[in-house]
This record gives sequence, structure tokens and C-alpha cells, in this order.
Amino acid sequence: MSATPAATPSASTVAAVKEKARLLSIYSMMSTTAAGSGHPTSCMSAAELVAGTFFYAMKFDPKNPNSTEADRFVLSKGHAAPVLYAALAEAGVFPVSRVMTLREFSSELEGHPTPRIPGVDAATGSLGQGLSVGAGLAIGARMDKSPTRVYVLMGDGEMAEGQVWEAAEFAGHYKLDNLTALADVNALGQSDPTMYEHDMETYRQKFESEGWAAEVIDGHDVAALLAALDRAKTTKGRPQAIIARTIKGHGFSQVAGKLHWHGKPLSKEQLAEALKEFGGGPVVPPDPRKSYERTSLPKPPDFPAPPAPDYPAGASVATREAYGFALKRIGAVNPHIVAVSGDVKNSTFSEIFQNAYPDHFFQGYIAEQNLVSLGVGLAARGKVPFLDTFACFLSRAYDNVRMAAISRSNINLCGSHCGVSIGEDGPSQMALEDIAMFRAVHGSAVFYPSDAMSAERLTETMARRPGINYLRTSRPKFAILYSANDKFPVPGFKVVRQDAQDRVTVIGAGVTLHEALKAAEQLKAQGTAIRVIDLYCVKPIDGKALAEQTKATGGRLVTVEDHWPEGGLGEAVLTALAQAGITPARFKLLAVTGMPHSGKPDELVDAFGISARHIAAAVREIA
Repeated sequence: MSATPAATPSASTVAAVKEKARLLSIYSMMSTTAAGSGHPTSCMSAAELVAGTFFYAMKFDPKNPNSTEADRFVLSKGHAAPVLYAALAEAGVFPVSRVMTLREFSSELEGHPTPRIPGVDAATGSLGQGLSVGAGLAIGARMDKSPTRVYVLMGDGEMAEGQVWEAAEFAGHYKLDNLTALADVNALGQSDPTMYEHDMETYRQKFESEGWAAEVIDGHDVAALLAALDRAKTTKGRPQAIIARTIKGHGFSQVAGKLHWHGKPLSKEQLAEALKEFGGGPVVPPDPRKSYERTSLPKPPDFPAPPAPDYPAGASVATREAYGFALKRIGAVNPHIVAVSGDVKNSTFSEIFQNAYPDHFFQGYIAEQNLVSLGVGLAARGKVPFLDTFACFLSRAYDNVRMAAISRSNINLCGSHCGVSIGEDGPSQMALEDIAMFRAVHGSAVFYPSDAMSAERLTETMARRPGINYLRTSRPKFAILYSANDKFPVPGFKVVRQDAQDRVTVIGAGVTLHEALKAAEQLKAQGTAIRVIDLYCVKPIDGKALAEQTKATGGRLVTVEDHWPEGGLGEAVLTALAQAGITPARFKLLAVTGMPHSGKPDELVDAFGISARHIAAAVREIA
């Protein structure tokens, strides 16, 4: 558990890293002044930490900077992007002249890092997420039996975020000794000093309490930093935290250690003064304006068709249970599948996968923000992560999902226990916002299966599809509607009941599809035929095909969903139809509109307006 003593770095090595740190600070100041915006003082406090990591500790190939064989660096304090860009340039990934295009519209070097940039695995800038991403990269490397080490640079301001400590406890629990965190404790936030300022002992104790090997250093003492990086490499059984006492704006007396310089570039005159204090700066030639953007981003690896789902005739199975069976089926043919559960594996049934492939399952515990960002790190490592919790709890990780989309990440989320149909647990456990949430995520797909077969096939689709995929699963058991041979294309829907005499098209998913089928029987007995559609893919929607179905019933439409009306299935359908060039002649959107409470599932579905009798009443109103 302890570190093996390392040789003292030579004087020439220390001097070389000091020079790199000097250049990183200079380039950070120059690029932000040229841009007229940015965070040079946040870069200057971290210059030695970045230089020591990049030019001493890391195994890094500038010709293949995202190689899974190389060590990885995550800049969690993403506003210090210029110091990262400067390090990548000094390492040879692109010329230093490119750093001077910082924040320009035509440049891939944005204000905060994204994977558009070679050497970057995840978007950062929403503070507090980088350590989770690093833990995902580290645990993925361990699964691959790779010698890869992961370094995460954090700021002390972001260490007020609870997610940092979610990640710290996860890494400590799993003994990720290939993960090193560097904490840049410069004591100054954006508007005030940070919570603990330079109380280094508190930070050390916090990391040690989570099972980390932690030490405090002077972050501007390069010899001490290199020795700490050496000790980190030889520490076994524990992740390592190098807690560095630094000065914001270090190296330039006009700004060093002074509040209210966060996010402010130096003027040209101030830059000239700063360069004098730094001993002069190099002349940077004009940039040739050649793009260095990554030409390809990771995609989920292909895999052969798994065995078909197999359920006995007449079975009733919850879609949440089918999700677990699907993971097990896919895991048999895809060794890249990794499942992480937020302490609900016995409710989402990912424990079925765990029992079959225990080395590919991790307990994420009740820490949903870490859960999602961990998946981003796993995906950057080439894994196919499936992350599950109750759908309502994904709302607390929504920023992480948003950042995963900016990362161009490929992650799969399963949210179970959606809507009032969960029953007695009450509204705190009922996801009624999740369709709206995930529809709003760029490039996302939203799947809402109504039986076990479709749940299994859609889970398989998620494993193949890039981007953010969301599977909305239900607690009640549903009758199986489809065969093992049915296909579920994306976009797509299923017409599960139709007749030439259909008067109204009724669209539902999950519990409301089964209620619509009950309503169809009731209405048939009264002489009214309706068309029933299973909208298993809520995003994207095939609006043209849906428009044809609606036209066939005279433009009369009812949608019904176990969700709030805002942003849900009904609004998605109306938008898709409008984009296809039609507006329903008459329509009713049924959704949950009152604040629900505990009760039996059937009682709640009826009381809150989405049961068969409400569907039948809506049909009669517009038919």
C-alpha cells in the first residue's frame, strides 16, 4: 500500500521542466491576450503541475495523442484550457502558433476543452466532473490490463462540488492505483477566496479519508513535484492525490495572488510587463490556419448478432427486467459491454448481467453524477457503458449528460420506474420529466419500450448506436406483444392495431400503450375503431410515416403518456407532424397534469387521466 522510494530527479531534468512551465505560462498569457478573453491566472498557477505531468511523468505519443496505450490527462478545471493547449503544442501535437488561435470561430481550440482537440478525451468546463472521467479511464485501463496511468488536474474551487468526492470515494473503493489527481490549490475562486483557502491539511485529510495516498507540496517547487509524481507511480493499492499549494497568476507580480483576476486577460501593455518578468518570450510565427481537429471520434465497436430473446408464450415481463436479460445476451458476443448501477441493480435487473459477467460490472452506489461521468471515461477508453438508476434520479445528473453530449461520448442510460405507474412509492420516485430532459440533449435517442421483446431489441440497438442513448423502462409487468423476429428500426414505431374503418389514431408507449389497447376493445364494442401505435422511439421520430397514419384516420389524433405534458411524447409527436407538413384536424394530448401521490398503479393511472377510460373518452370527443 505504500510507495517505493524513487530516485531524486537530476538538476538538468528539473531545469528542463521549469523551462517548460515558463513557456506554458507565457503561451497562456499571450493566447488569452490575443483572444481578448480567457483565464491566464488560472493557467499560471498550474503551469508547473502541467509541465511536470506532460514532460516528466506521462508516457505520451504526440503522433497518436488519444492512444489507449498512452497515459491520459484530464483537465478538470477546464477554464485553464490555454495551459493544456500550450502543453499539447510543446509536446508536438500541433504547432505553438495554433495556440494563438484560442477561442477563434475557425479554431478547434475552444474556450474550454472538447474532444475535437487531439489529446482530449472529454469536454470539461462544467466544474467537478473530471475526476469521475479519470476514474472511468482508469478502470477501463485496468480491465484491459494496460499500464496506462491517468492524471487529472483539478482546481480547488471545483473541489466544493460534491461530485469530486463521489469520484474520490469510488476511486478509493476500487483501489485505482493507476489514477493520480493533482489539486491546484491557489486559494482564489472567481468572486471570493475558496472555501479552505490554503488550508492544505484539510484537503489532505479529505483525500486520505477516501482511501487515497495524499501528500502536500509546494506546487511551484519543480523538484518536489517530480519527486511526488515518482512516488505516485510506485504507490500500490491506492489512488494518489498530489495537493499543490500554488499562487494564482504565479510569476507576474501585478496579478499574483490577487483577487478579481479570474477570467481576465492581460492587456497588451500588461503582457509586455509580464514577459519582462518571465525573462522574455519566444517569437511565435503566424499560424498557417490549418485545422488540427480530430478527424474521427470513438464509435461503439461492432459485434455479431446475439442470441434472440426467448420468453414463454403468454408471459408478462417488466421492461426493466428485460433490460437485464438483454445485457446478458449482448455481453455474450460483445466483450466491451460494461454495466454500472447506482445501487439499484436488483430493481433495474442489471444484476442479471453482473451474475453472468462479474468482471464487467461495477457498483456505482448512490452517486448519479459520478455514474454518468464515469461512463464518459469508460467510453473514451473504447468500452460500451450501460449506466442505470431510477429515471427520476438522472435529473440530478442532467448536467453530466449534457456534458457527455458535448464530449461526443457514446453512453447508454437506463432509467427505470418511470411515471405514476410505479405505484406506492409516491412522487419522489416517479420520473415525469425524463422524456423532456433527454429529448433536449443534442444527438440523443429516447427509447420507450412497451414489452420485453422491444426492450431487449432496443437495448441491443443502443449498444451499436453512437451518442447519448436513453432507455425508459417501467416497473409493471406487461404482456409480450412482439415476436423474436420483430425489428425496431430507429426512427420507427409499430402499428399494433389497425382497420380500414379506424376513426382516430391513438399513440402511446409503455403502460399507456397497453391502456390504449384496452380502450380499443371498449370502443370496438361501441362501434368505434381506432388505430393504436406504439411509439417505442420517441426521438428521433419518423414524422412523415406518422403523418400517413394520422391522415388515414382523418387527421384525428390522441396521444397518451405517463409523463408531464411539457416536453413529452405528445409534444414530440405534434412537432414531428408539423415538420412533416401536417397539423391534426382534431387532437387530444393526455398526460399526467396533477401532482401524484402514493397508490396502486392502476389507481394512479386512472386517477391522473391516462387510463383506458380516459383514452376512450378522448376518442369519443374528437371522433
